[in-house]
Amino acid sequence: MPVDLPPKLDGIGIAPASSVIDRILNWTAVMVCIGLGWWAAILLR
Repeated sequence: MPVDLPPKLDGIGIAPASSVIDRILNWTAVMVCIGLGWWAAILLR
């Protein structure tokens, strides 16, 4: 039991961080795409 506890704690600590990082990367990618789309629309006018 004591040997199994640290991996579980590490998994719980790492999982939320990775998911948050993934969400941040996804949001930044979406914002960059929207920004490029706006610039393209403005420049192509």
